[in-house]
Amino acid sequence: MEEALQYINPKVTLPFWDEVSEETEQEGIPKTLTQAKFTFTIKPNKGLEIDNPLIAYVLPEDLGIAPGNKDYHRKPKGYKTVRYPLCGHVFGRYEHYCKWHNAKYSDHKENTKLLNENMKHWIVPHKNIYYPKTKREDAHPQGIRKER
Repeated sequence: MEEALQYINPKVTLPFWDEVSEETEQEGIPKTLTQAKFTFTIKPNKGLEIDNPLIAYVLPEDLGIAPGNKDYHRKPKGYKTVRYPLCGHVFGRYEHYCKWHNAKYSDHKENTKLLNENMKHWIVPHKNIYYPKTKREDAHPQGIRKER
């Protein structure tokens, strides 16, 4: 894909995040994915600052709920996704809890710090674990240590 895009414009690259790299282990999620604002560095928009489009995604369609899922998993058209430590339940029995919970986390920089700490705690013990594809994998991943 990247090479096909570079055929049209050699400067185009597709970002890659090595989530088990030493940098991720030390810093957490790349700043490109967590900084609140994005500033263009090339013309014609050089210097223009916008909200970072990689922070969240606004759903173009109502996701509804899958059979067997509860109403609180439903996400309506226009729903803006959230990241840890925020809660994303917007319907059902958790709706009021999530509003209360999210009100405690209004500082983007502090939320990013919490997200990165959470990510680093997850990465370190899991970076050398291989998860075989089994029927039970989704519910209870059975990790097997392996050398890289």
